[in-house]
Amino acid sequence: MVDQFQFEIVASFHCSTCHCIRQEKMTICTPVAEPSGSEIFALASQQDRKCPVCDSRITPEDHCWIRPAGPIETWPSDLPFRWNRTQKPPRQAAKDLLRGLVSGSGDAYETYRSLYHLWCKQNAAVQELRPLFRIPGIEPDGQLSVTEEFRGQVQSSAMAILASLPD
Repeated sequence: MVDQFQFEIVASFHCSTCHCIRQEKMTICTPVAEPSGSEIFALASQQDRKCPVCDSRITPEDHCWIRPAGPIETWPSDLPFRWNRTQKPPRQAAKDLLRGLVSGSGDAYETYRSLYHLWCKQNAAVQELRPLFRIPGIEPDGQLSVTEEFRGQVQSSAMAILASLPD
Protein backbone atom coordinates (compact mmCIF):
# COMPACT_ATOMS: atom_id res chain seq x y z
CA MET A 1 0.00 0.00 0.00
CA VAL A 2 1.39 3.39 -0.97
CA ASP A 3 0.91 6.45 1.20
CA GLN A 4 -0.59 8.99 -1.17
CA PHE A 5 -1.93 11.86 0.97
CA GLN A 6 0.37 14.23 2.82
CA PHE A 7 -0.36 16.62 5.65
CA GLU A 8 2.10 19.21 6.96
CA ILE A 9 1.93 19.47 10.74
CA VAL A 10 3.78 21.01 13.63
CA ALA A 11 4.09 18.49 16.46
CA SER A 12 5.05 19.32 20.02
CA PHE A 13 6.98 16.98 22.31
CA HIS A 14 7.77 17.25 26.01
CA CYS A 15 11.11 15.94 27.30
CA SER A 16 10.53 14.27 30.67
CA THR A 17 14.25 14.51 31.52
CA CYS A 18 14.96 18.23 31.12
CA HIS A 19 11.32 19.38 30.81
CA CYS A 20 11.82 21.31 27.59
CA ILE A 21 9.20 21.47 24.85
CA ARG A 22 10.27 20.68 21.30
CA GLN A 23 8.26 21.65 18.24
CA GLU A 24 8.96 20.03 14.93
CA LYS A 25 7.47 20.58 11.49
CA MET A 26 6.89 17.30 9.68
CA THR A 27 5.00 15.71 6.82
CA ILE A 28 2.62 12.88 7.65
CA CYS A 29 1.75 10.49 4.81
CA THR A 30 -1.49 8.51 4.91
CA PRO A 31 -3.21 6.08 2.53
CA VAL A 32 -6.57 7.84 3.01
CA ALA A 33 -7.69 11.39 2.20
CA GLU A 34 -9.72 11.76 5.41
CA PRO A 35 -7.69 10.31 8.31
CA SER A 36 -9.00 10.91 11.81
CA GLY A 37 -7.15 13.23 14.13
CA SER A 38 -6.04 10.29 16.26
CA GLU A 39 -4.55 8.58 13.17
CA ILE A 40 -2.48 11.68 12.35
CA PHE A 41 -1.47 11.98 16.01
CA ALA A 42 -0.38 8.31 16.05
CA LEU A 43 1.62 8.69 12.81
CA ALA A 44 3.40 11.75 14.21
CA SER A 45 4.27 9.84 17.40
CA GLN A 46 5.87 6.89 15.60
CA GLN A 47 9.12 8.61 14.64
CA ASP A 48 12.17 8.23 16.88
CA ARG A 49 13.19 11.55 18.44
CA LYS A 50 15.88 12.88 20.76
CA CYS A 51 15.75 15.99 22.89
CA PRO A 52 17.94 18.76 21.38
CA VAL A 53 18.81 20.01 24.88
CA CYS A 54 19.76 16.86 26.86
CA ASP A 55 19.90 14.27 24.02
CA SER A 56 17.56 11.85 25.83
CA ARG A 57 15.02 9.80 23.90
CA ILE A 58 11.55 11.35 23.53
CA THR A 59 8.96 8.58 23.73
CA PRO A 60 5.62 8.53 21.88
CA GLU A 61 3.94 9.12 25.26
CA ASP A 62 5.70 12.50 25.44
CA HIS A 63 3.87 13.70 22.33
CA CYS A 64 1.80 16.71 23.44
CA TRP A 65 -0.17 18.08 20.50
CA ILE A 66 -0.31 18.71 16.76
CA ARG A 67 -1.52 21.59 14.64
CA PRO A 68 -1.58 22.36 10.92
CA ALA A 69 1.68 23.81 9.60
CA GLY A 70 0.01 25.61 6.70
CA PRO A 71 -3.38 26.60 5.37
CA ILE A 72 -6.12 24.59 7.01
CA GLU A 73 -8.14 24.34 3.79
CA THR A 74 -5.93 21.41 2.75
CA TRP A 75 -6.75 19.37 5.87
CA PRO A 76 -9.38 16.66 6.34
CA SER A 77 -12.71 17.73 7.81
CA ASP A 78 -12.68 15.66 11.03
CA LEU A 79 -9.63 16.74 13.01
CA PRO A 80 -9.12 17.54 16.69
CA PHE A 81 -10.55 20.86 17.76
CA ARG A 82 -12.14 21.26 14.30
CA TRP A 83 -9.27 23.36 12.92
CA ASN A 84 -10.95 23.94 9.60
CA ARG A 85 -14.37 25.00 10.85
CA THR A 86 -15.82 27.85 12.79
CA GLN A 87 -16.48 26.95 16.39
CA LYS A 88 -19.99 25.87 17.28
CA PRO A 89 -21.49 27.17 20.51
CA PRO A 90 -20.56 24.75 23.33
CA ARG A 91 -24.14 23.54 23.94
CA GLN A 92 -24.66 22.81 20.23
CA ALA A 93 -21.31 21.01 20.01
CA ALA A 94 -22.25 18.94 23.09
CA LYS A 95 -25.63 18.03 21.60
CA ASP A 96 -24.07 16.97 18.30
CA LEU A 97 -21.48 14.82 20.05
CA LEU A 98 -24.08 13.28 22.37
CA ARG A 99 -26.37 12.48 19.42
CA GLY A 100 -23.49 10.70 17.67
CA LEU A 101 -22.72 8.76 20.83
CA VAL A 102 -26.35 7.77 21.44
CA SER A 103 -26.96 6.76 17.82
CA GLY A 104 -23.73 4.76 17.68
CA SER A 105 -22.51 6.66 14.62
CA GLY A 106 -19.53 8.09 16.50
CA ASP A 107 -16.60 6.15 17.96
CA ALA A 108 -17.26 5.82 21.71
CA TYR A 109 -13.68 6.63 22.74
CA GLU A 110 -13.17 9.57 20.36
CA THR A 111 -16.57 11.06 21.19
CA TYR A 112 -16.06 10.63 24.95
CA ARG A 113 -12.68 12.35 24.70
CA SER A 114 -14.18 15.16 22.59
CA LEU A 115 -16.92 15.66 25.17
CA TYR A 116 -14.33 15.70 27.95
CA HIS A 117 -12.26 18.27 26.06
CA LEU A 118 -15.38 20.41 25.62
CA TRP A 119 -16.16 20.01 29.33
CA CYS A 120 -12.64 21.06 30.33
CA LYS A 121 -12.78 24.19 28.16
CA GLN A 122 -16.44 25.18 28.54
CA ASN A 123 -17.85 23.47 31.65
CA ALA A 124 -19.81 26.55 32.71
CA ALA A 125 -21.80 26.34 29.46
CA VAL A 126 -22.40 22.59 29.58
CA GLN A 127 -22.94 21.72 33.25
CA GLU A 128 -25.21 18.85 32.19
CA LEU A 129 -22.16 16.85 31.03
CA ARG A 130 -20.85 16.45 34.59
CA PRO A 131 -22.43 12.98 35.20
CA LEU A 132 -20.67 11.62 32.12
CA PHE A 133 -17.31 12.18 33.79
CA ARG A 134 -18.30 10.79 37.18
CA ILE A 135 -19.12 7.25 36.11
CA PRO A 136 -17.61 4.83 38.67
CA GLY A 137 -14.59 3.00 37.28
CA ILE A 138 -14.01 5.43 34.41
CA GLU A 139 -11.34 8.09 34.78
CA PRO A 140 -11.65 10.65 31.97
CA ASP A 141 -8.12 11.97 32.64
CA GLY A 142 -6.60 8.49 32.86
CA GLN A 143 -6.31 5.50 30.60
CA LEU A 144 -9.58 4.17 29.29
CA SER A 145 -10.38 0.59 28.39
CA VAL A 146 -12.91 0.65 25.59
CA THR A 147 -15.01 -2.36 26.46
CA GLU A 148 -18.67 -3.11 25.83
CA GLU A 149 -19.31 -2.11 29.45
CA PHE A 150 -17.62 1.27 28.84
CA ARG A 151 -19.64 1.82 25.67
CA GLY A 152 -22.88 0.88 27.43
CA GLN A 153 -22.28 3.12 30.44
CA VAL A 154 -21.23 6.07 28.33
CA GLN A 155 -24.11 5.61 25.90
CA SER A 156 -26.75 5.36 28.63
CA SER A 157 -25.34 8.45 30.39
CA ALA A 158 -25.27 10.32 27.09
CA MET A 159 -28.89 9.35 26.43
CA ALA A 160 -29.99 10.73 29.82
CA ILE A 161 -27.98 13.93 29.37
CA LEU A 162 -29.29 14.49 25.85
CA ALA A 163 -32.87 14.15 27.11
CA SER A 164 -32.21 16.76 29.82
CA LEU A 165 -30.55 19.35 27.56
CA PRO A 166 -32.95 22.15 26.70
CA ASP A 167 -33.04 23.47 23.15
